[in-house]
Amino acid sequence: MFLIVVLVIVLLAVLTIYVFQGQLIYLPQRYYSKAEAFEKVDRYSYLSSGRKQFVYVMKRAQTAPPDKVWWFFNGNASVALNWVELLRAV
Repeated sequence: MFLIVVLVIVLLAVLTIYVFQGQLIYLPQRYYSKAEAFEKVDRYSYLSSGRKQFVYVMKRAQTAPPDKVWWFFNGNASVALNWVELLRAV
């Protein structure tokens, strides 16, 4: 009997995690706290696979093309402009 109770508890825990995994994995952030970051970048839009996408490019003082281009992939728990302060520090 004890083994059955433990098995049911484990199965309920696994089922709960499976059902609510979307809320557990993705932690959305909003841009209102990053408003100052918008002043440091230019935003360009383009179509990819029929969907509108955006790219953010750091504003530069020079008009010459950049020597290096950095790509940042922060994962699903961040916003696209989290890298602005990181890039300023580099």
